[in-house]
This record gives sequence, C-alpha cells and structure tokens, in this order.
Amino acid sequence: MKDKKSKAKTPEEQMELLKKKRKFPKKSMIWLSILIAFQIFLILFAVFFQPEPRDIIRNYEITAEPNENGTLSLTYSLRWLPKDTAEPLTWVKIGMANADFTIDESSLTPNIAKAKKVIGETDREAWIRLDLDREYRAGEELIFSFRVTQGHLLTRTDDGFLYEFIPGWFNEIPVEHYAFRWLSETAAANTQATDGGYYLWEGELAPGGQVDMQIRYPKGRFAAELAGIPDTAYEPGENELANEKVAVCVLSGFFILFTGVGELYLIDCFVSYHRGNGFIRERGVFIHTYGRVNPTYRRMMRGNPNGKGKGGGGIGHGGVGGGCACACACACACAGGGRAGCSQKDLILVRKENK
Repeated sequence: MKDKKSKAKTPEEQMELLKKKRKFPKKSMIWLSILIAFQIFLILFAVFFQPEPRDIIRNYEITAEPNENGTLSLTYSLRWLPKDTAEPLTWVKIGMANADFTIDESSLTPNIAKAKKVIGETDREAWIRLDLDREYRAGEELIFSFRVTQGHLLTRTDDGFLYEFIPGWFNEIPVEHYAFRWLSETAAANTQATDGGYYLWEGELAPGGQVDMQIRYPKGRFAAELAGIPDTAYEPGENELANEKVAVCVLSGFFILFTGVGELYLIDCFVSYHRGNGFIRERGVFIHTYGRVNPTYRRMMRGNPNGKGKGGGGIGHGGVGGGCACACACACACAGGGRAGCSQKDLILVRKENK
C-alpha cells in the first residue's frame, strides 16, 4: 500500500499538494497594513508640523545716539505678544552687546516692575532681565521701553572710527517688524535708508535673525584713547523653530526606515504565498524566500524530498543544499531662554594703554 501511494504521486504532484495546503498569511497582512498606515501618518505629520512660537514681537525699535565719550545712548521699545496659553508672560530678557552697560532706571515704563543686569559666564554674554508688573496671558499685548548707556563698542580704523552693533536677537521668537535708527551726523552707514536725521534699518526677522549695523566716523570725531580694536566676530543666531522642524523630520524618517525593514519581511510573506514558495503547512515550515523558490520544493522537483542521497547534498553542502545556504544568506542580508533674547556674545574690545 505504501509503495502504491509513493508511485501514484510524482514530485510535481507532491509539490502541488503542499502548495494547496499553504495558509494565507492573514496576520502578516494585518501588520503590514498597520505599518503602512503608520508610515503615512509620519510623513503627513512631518510635512504639516509647524512649531509655534511662545511669543511674537510685533514691533522692535532701537534709537542709537553716540555720546562724546564714545558710549551709546540706546532707547529700546518693544511690542510683545504672548502666544503660550499654558504659561503667562511674567518677565523678558533682552540681549545687550556686552557687559559694559548701565540701565537708566528713570526710563522704565510703568509695566516694568524691575530691571536687572545679567552677566553670563563671560562678559560677552550680557542681558537685561525685565520683571513685569503682572502676568500677561496669551493674546494680551505688552508695550514697554527702556534706555541704556552702552560702552565698549567704538573701535579704531585706518581712516577714523567704527561702530559695529548687532541688536539682541531672539532664537525662538519671530519679529514682525523692526526699525533701528542711528543719529546720522557726519557718519556713513551700511544702509541708504534714512528717517529724519537718522539712518534706518527696517524689515522683519525670522527666529535667530540678526541685523549688522555698521557706522563709520572720520578722524577727529572722537578722542583716540576712547576707542579700542575689535577682537573677535559675532556669533550667528539660530532659528530654534526651524531646528525643531528638522528634528521632527529626521526622527520621522528614522522610524519610516525602521518600519520599512519590517515591511520587507511582511511583504515577502505575501509574495512567497502568492508564488507558492513558502508556508509549507504539512512540514511545519514557515520559510521566507524573498521571491526565490522554496528549497524544499526544489529538492522535491529533483525527486529527493528529504535532501539526501546521490547528488543532493545536505543543507550547507554543494548541490541543492548550497542553493539553500545562498538563499538564507540573502535573507539575512535583507533583514539586517525660554522667553529671552540673545546678546552679542562674541565681541569685545581690547583697549590700548597710553604710553
């Protein structure tokens, strides 16, 4: 009876019988659908994600007037709009050019309860902290102003004197409009715009945006001993909102690639099923062949279902077994300030001692 059955079924017939008994990879397809949906969500999230600033500066104005001793009188005026609904605005921090400045207490508007000079680890990091008179909540606009006397900015050049001033910038806050004015006198500036008797720099700023104001004076305008020489350049600002957007895109891309590896595995479940290359239920074998012929089928086609005997070779040896080793190797390869402004930070003057 045994002999009769074995003679009745050729290797091709046995292979077809096994193919008929293969099971559709239902769970794999469910997981594949979930991963694809997750990837689509990540792509849409990365595309449409736009980090919102906690505040917006509607207007940022500075008026600069040089004093005879080389210092600058700087009058600041800001229109500040809080946007954060979770935390009210109780203080702000405005960056100064360097630590050599004094605050004119009489110039503070009534909504400023206290103004404090703050110095960082070095005197290249300097700010004014303004504590407000009360909490300002999202949508409640705040207008305030103050005045400082700023030193340590006048430098010597071959043909006279130079001020180079970058007003404090905001890495996390956009500025809808700025207007920086400098008393023109006999100076020459890196702007052609004027407003009355002042040079004018005007526009809008993305977070981290800076304005480099350069004003030159002829020899004799200031006493030579009042000026120093420049030491180092300014640091660039950083758009923290853009950095947050990039971080989200990079993280989303990582998860998309990571899930893509799992998708290759799950897709092969369906490909192997469709081509009849895998899922041999009778033998209890669950084989991923990545589009290749199941080595068990291959042995059956050669009339050697057990992979033993002449010319067959065991798995890992020459002949058909060598084909399996290659398929396995390929499979492994496939699977494997808060609400603060920044100061100038990086410009100081080295004064010459009189000899």
